[in-house]
Amino acid sequence: MITEATARFRREHLAIPVRHSLWADLPATVAERFDVVLCVGNSLVHAAGQDAMVEALTGLTQMARPGGHVAIDSRNWEKLHAERRIVRVAPRVLTRDGRRCLSFYAWEIPERLHDEHAAHIVFVFEDGDRAEIHEYPVSFRPFTVAELRERLELAGLREVDSDFDDSRDQYCLIAVPKEGTTQA
Repeated sequence: MITEATARFRREHLAIPVRHSLWADLPATVAERFDVVLCVGNSLVHAAGQDAMVEALTGLTQMARPGGHVAIDSRNWEKLHAERRIVRVAPRVLTRDGRRCLSFYAWEIPERLHDEHAAHIVFVFEDGDRAEIHEYPVSFRPFTVAELRERLELAGLREVDSDFDDSRDQYCLIAVPKEGTTQA
């Protein structure tokens, strides 16, 4: 991802610094603090368990300026696990590098929600009358919205807003540092 982002910024003539860092290490790596810290793309699910997630959330908390917010988006893992849909196809065709592309996920869903899950993210590019396929396997450990809320508390965050609805596939949760939480 670092290589791709750097190449894209160079092509677009953008001077955006790119760094590789664990969320927990961000406060020591990046001096600037922000009004809003985003944890998007359902990325928090890739923290390796409860302790790693709390460390990640603590790092994100410390990246917010005093009075700042941390926004986290996530899939509704309880709903998705219960549905047990193995293949999920994107609702629209994208264009990447001038080529039409359809993406889908092929999930390996274990019996228990808290066991390690795997997904194969597949991009199918139109190449004339042929298809060019790129597959990226990823593993992750799902969590419930209640577990996310518990981990926010442990990381020194207090939820202030959420659009969680147990009938929807995704949600966003907004949190602020709790009173007395030290921000770097």
